[in-house]
Amino acid sequence: MLMDSLYNEYAAELSQLVAAIARQFALLHNALKFKALNLLSTLLSSEYAAPLHDALRLVSNEIWPIYVRVGIAAILQNRVASTEKFQALVLAESSISILGEKWLIDQRKLPGGEDPLPADRCLLLVLESSRVEVAVLLNEIAYLKYEASSESSADIKLEATKSCYSIFINRKDNQTDLKCRWRQRCGFCSMLSSTFIYIQDINLFWLTQVTDCLVKLMDLNNLVVGEAFGTIFLACDTIMNILLKKEEASVRLDGSSIVRLLTAFASCTDFITDPSFIMMASSICTLIFDSTSEEALLSHPDFKPSTLNSLARLIAKSLRTSGQDQMSDDAKTEGDLHQIITAGYTRWADRFPHIKEAARDKNQWLQDLILTVD
Repeated sequence: MLMDSLYNEYAAELSQLVAAIARQFALLHNALKFKALNLLSTLLSSEYAAPLHDALRLVSNEIWPIYVRVGIAAILQNRVASTEKFQALVLAESSISILGEKWLIDQRKLPGGEDPLPADRCLLLVLESSRVEVAVLLNEIAYLKYEASSESSADIKLEATKSCYSIFINRKDNQTDLKCRWRQRCGFCSMLSSTFIYIQDINLFWLTQVTDCLVKLMDLNNLVVGEAFGTIFLACDTIMNILLKKEEASVRLDGSSIVRLLTAFASCTDFITDPSFIMMASSICTLIFDSTSEEALLSHPDFKPSTLNSLARLIAKSLRTSGQDQMSDDAKTEGDLHQIITAGYTRWADRFPHIKEAARDKNQWLQDLILTVD
């Protein structure tokens, strides 16, 4: 076959081509970056690519794996089309098959002295993006379950009438065929139902695991020194995305996880001044408050009144930051966080009198917001 011969006869030349494209994939920041991604993922994921994989393991220039990892991280951590993210995951899978799992946490620098990515950044990005893509694919399958259930009763009656007529005309032969088709349809619906339950389980498992990871990372020392800030922001972003789509995902945190997460945020309220973190933490708290109340939280044995006071200061601080437009340039690019907090506050403020009172003591902008709630 043509492709088989191409990979076998020109494996060394293709390996040099991959190394050259990998450099452009990492350094370019325009539409050509996606062209390079498409070329790399196509070349390395082909079923005939085994000779190329072997040739790449022998390449004397070992910089190309760094370029590939940097390029993949750039794709996965930015807002790009799902097609490009999927190609990046395919490229990551091919790279792992060539270089092994350690490639994901390699910390060698790019030529030019640029700082390397944090050791776990690429790994976390690949894991999170893989979870999202799997959930999307499974949701598309599960959608058929709802599509099938949306058939009108008239359509069902018409189908039943046709089936009965068919049985009457063709008798035993067609009756056997009809039973077979009915069993297939029942089995398909059962499979879809099981798939939907699996989606719920995997989303809940992921949400719980990321929450546990975030609580452990938000140790005061890590936050003050800033050692884990990048990973913390990534975990926060993951949790917030799931909470924003909790109705679609049909998952929610249990009471114990909610209390531990809120306590972790409360513990750093008075020590963290970074506006981006304040807005991210407040957004997650706001989404959690949508499904609970002050009374319910205080009735939990592990939730302390002091935690509620700290959360009240956190929310009030985020509202003040938003109202006075004091955020950093990076935070300003996330204007949707403002909307999440202010819109959420108007929904649940009456259920959280302590937080409402803390906000009432702030500036006129907050007074105007409170009046909309009252």
